[in-house]
Amino acid sequence: MSAPTEIKHLHPTLPSNSTRWSRKKSITTEKRIIPSVLCSAQAPSANLPEGWCEFVQPEGQLYFYHRRSRVVTDTNIRLQEKRDLVDEFILVLKGVLKEKDVKISETMDIMFQLEEDDEFGYYIADHKSCTIKWLQDVASDEVGLGRPSSEVNLGWLLTEQYWSHVEYFPSHLAGIGMESVQELIGVLVHAEADHLTSSVGTFPYHVEQCGKFLELLRHHVSPSSQLLTDRYVICVTARLWSQVARNRAMNFYGEECARLSRGERLDSDGPKGNPRFVRFLEKALLFGIPSKYASDLDDLWADGFVYNHTSEQYALHFTKEWKENGFWALGIACLNVLLCHLMKGSQPFTMASLLCSAISFVLSLLFVVVIGNPVDFKIERVLNFFISMDHPVYGLAPLSIVCSLPKALLVWSSGLMSLQIFVSFVYPLFTLDFNNPIGFSFTLFSAVCTIIVLFAFAYRFLRFRLSSLKTYSWLKSEKRV
Repeated sequence: MSAPTEIKHLHPTLPSNSTRWSRKKSITTEKRIIPSVLCSAQAPSANLPEGWCEFVQPEGQLYFYHRRSRVVTDTNIRLQEKRDLVDEFILVLKGVLKEKDVKISETMDIMFQLEEDDEFGYYIADHKSCTIKWLQDVASDEVGLGRPSSEVNLGWLLTEQYWSHVEYFPSHLAGIGMESVQELIGVLVHAEADHLTSSVGTFPYHVEQCGKFLELLRHHVSPSSQLLTDRYVICVTARLWSQVARNRAMNFYGEECARLSRGERLDSDGPKGNPRFVRFLEKALLFGIPSKYASDLDDLWADGFVYNHTSEQYALHFTKEWKENGFWALGIACLNVLLCHLMKGSQPFTMASLLCSAISFVLSLLFVVVIGNPVDFKIERVLNFFISMDHPVYGLAPLSIVCSLPKALLVWSSGLMSLQIFVSFVYPLFTLDFNNPIGFSFTLFSAVCTIIVLFAFAYRFLRFRLSSLKTYSWLKSEKRV
């Protein structure tokens, strides 16, 4: 059966598409008369149209609710032009409901949102099934829900939107079932224990946050009550449930391919990494250091989402590493300058070592400045950074090369400086005299051996260091109490 004509005026939307933050706001002030004691106070709802009541969301947003039609909106119906549009929406809605022979139960809210070009954005929040519905079939990608992997995954996406609705419009509700709060407490208890026994948990809040949320909720849970009626606690509960539902959707909760580790990739179209010849150059010139950074960055940005508390931990680790690297690079640069004045030797080695240490110091300082204070990280900043750095083919592999440059250059600088010291001691004993084959051969052989030994030592040291870090990371990820 074809859709009724009136339904064309109704545009499906989501709570996440709310204009409560993006709409233009302005306040005008004027002199007001304060009534005398002889005047009776008038309720704010007295001037509202018949059937409408006004409520205030705990954060302060004013909204209106029509009990008979069960329409809720944050459109200011005190303004006549806005009220006319809301009345028109209700008329269109009644026509569609009559045409489809659909009845709106007492456990539903119909949210109206005035969109651009005066379109009627709407959705139906079902408090019984904790989901969002519409009066027509809706494609998930057209409404903003992307491409779910299954019906279960779609269900969690709709559950997230439902709890966002409750968060935005909690004050007109008689209450929410206490079982929802008790289940949320169980979820937080499990998440807290999971973080305490594993470093790769997928829950979005860390241990301290889970503990604070548990303390807050337990204070307001009454075993003898069937409903949670405090609008402030309802708002908090809804916000937490919204985050839990979003996290479950992102990690494919309840499916065969559920993500059980934070860094686990499930997207088959993930990045391929650098080409083979680039990986060869990484090992030959950068001592394989980029692979360590690539592993860390991949754990942070698995399948295109990031956790705020883990990004803060990694940023603190990287910042500490770059600060230490900059300190050593500056020390080697100063030592190179001193060696230029105190010893005779091969000036190209000295200048090359000085150049590498100087670049390493500048890059370390630059990276520390760019990251800033990891404690003040905002998830939006971290997300925008990874989106801008994520190559469509190679992912974060190019970024791992850039991050490894300070340490790799420091190794080069250390090796060249060591070679400079060795040659400076050998040079007074043997000169590069072509007429003296023995002296020339010994000096050349010593220089070549020094280069091989120094770089072999540096390479083995770094390989051992990286292997130790990976082993520790693996043990840490597998640790259970």
